Amino acid sequence: MIVEKPRIVGILALQGDFEEHEIMVRELGHEVRFVRSLEDAEGLSACILPGGESTTLMKLLAETGLDKWLVESAQKGLPIFGTCAGMIVLSQLGLIEIETERNAYGPQLSSFEATVDFQGK
Repeated sequence: MIVEKPRIVGILALQGDFEEHEIMVRELGHEVRFVRSLEDAEGLSACILPGGESTTLMKLLAETGLDKWLVESAQKGLPIFGTCAGMIVLSQLGLIEIETERNAYGPQLSSFEATVDFQGK
């Protein structure tokens, strides 16, 4: 039986829903490191880009230099996984060949929830 040592999985934690990913990675027996800077990204075995707001994520990635790090690391073979806005970011960085489209509601500041009465079938 092959026993794999725990990996260090980085979870981009600049903005968005990164805690749910942390729970799952730990349940799988791996170490978690929240990535907020280039220093946090050193020595990772894999990286997860969670959901959030893709425009905000792209701005924060550029400000921290993590956008260039992601591209270079992917080119060197680092496994990178994106969910929701994380997948949009991967597409915008040219790291995955998919066509993505943002929702039609605009930025999160324009989003809202409301209870509405509805009559009909």
